[in-house]
Amino acid sequence: MTATLTKLPMPVPDHERIRTYAEASGDMNPLHLDPEAARKVGFPDVISHGMLVMGLALSTLKTGLGADRITTSHVRFSAPVLAGTELFLSAEVDGTSAEFKVQTCDETTVLMGRATFSKG
Repeated sequence: MTATLTKLPMPVPDHERIRTYAEASGDMNPLHLDPEAARKVGFPDVISHGMLVMGLALSTLKTGLGADRITTSHVRFSAPVLAGTELFLSAEVDGTSAEFKVQTCDETTVLMGRATFSKG
């Protein structure tokens, strides 16, 4: 059986969430923490860690599916995510697998992936 999840809102990777992730992961790259460093390379603000966006996406997917756990995942990052960007997850679900994408409000795709999951 197939199902579709459409534009599920994700937690926003704001400055505080990015800083907390940087401290937990040890990835203190200035592009994630220092607005001036980000501006020097052409971003208007700091960018989120890709792995943070992936974690938020998989958490949103798990909740949207009502799954007990995600068992495997593969993702491809396609665009940077600025701090404070609203993100949405959409997925096509077939059995215990899902193909998903994360998009911004203007429908820029920032991440695409596939995951398997278990229920009950």
